[in-house]
Amino acid sequence: MKPLLCAAVIAACLATIARAEPVVEVTHPIPGDPFTDTRIEGCTGTFGVGLMRYFGTSAHIGDDSALTDFCLDDASGTLAAAEPKSGLTLVADDNGTRKFELLDGEASDYMRVSLRLALEENFVGVCSGKITGSETVHYHLPKQKHVAREGAFNQALLQGFTLVRTAPAPRLASSTEGHYLAIAPLSQDGGKPLHIDSKLAGGVAAMYGTLSFGDNSGTLSITKGDGGTTGAVGGALTIAGDDTGQVTMTGRFEAKSARLAGHHPKEWVSMSGTVDYMRGWILGEEGEAMQAMGLARGSYTNASGETHPIRAEISLYSCGTD
Repeated sequence: MKPLLCAAVIAACLATIARAEPVVEVTHPIPGDPFTDTRIEGCTGTFGVGLMRYFGTSAHIGDDSALTDFCLDDASGTLAAAEPKSGLTLVADDNGTRKFELLDGEASDYMRVSLRLALEENFVGVCSGKITGSETVHYHLPKQKHVAREGAFNQALLQGFTLVRTAPAPRLASSTEGHYLAIAPLSQDGGKPLHIDSKLAGGVAAMYGTLSFGDNSGTLSITKGDGGTTGAVGGALTIAGDDTGQVTMTGRFEAKSARLAGHHPKEWVSMSGTVDYMRGWILGEEGEAMQAMGLARGSYTNASGETHPIRAEISLYSCGTD
């Protein structure tokens, strides 16, 4: 082969490798349940994981969610995820915050597809992105036409984080306030809307726990409610890790409302269920934080004594920096 031709072939091969797209695989981690976890391999751009919430369009369709990796090619504005998107344009880059939008003719920026990545504090304030290197991510699909998933969903919102530095084990906090678990009901199991007071439908049951971890496994014992929405609690999560810093979790939970009297008839007074699947990462060079998200199923009882099944998002924000 002539030298010039050889060089051209090598350059073409290198260009092909550079343009190689990430490999996307959709999995169903809970047997018999439609919940999906989209995994991505081979990401050369900004990589992370988040929970995508889908908002139902009517009184007959409840909210739902899916777990997904995401991979952003910053240069081309292409996002690989459960809800992929191309043509995103960088519209702001200031003070640790980047914002991309799909400039498709919408006059209002709120009605545009948007992706925001920021170095900021999460729910456990001391574990900021400045420590772990991870950005907080918000990806908003504001209209039904923007949502790729089949079904009557009028918008979708992903909340997650990027991966920059990971560790095989988390640093253990001495305070239970370092390990925060949030349960946000989506719908009745089966996809029907919640018959529940908006105080819970639009909020969370929040609780704290203690963490033990060693040899790529651990336990988060749920020990107390936040005192605002949630009172007495119980349950535990079993954590399985690997040497890369990725973790999966299963377990159970139970909680009672922090309110003792004066409930609305449809307001929740107790709930319980199983944590069927969570996935996340141990973040920071020394495991300063751990975040994971997934799906819980169970039931709640309201002040009128009615019991209803629920599907719920569940998120863990664990901080090992006292």
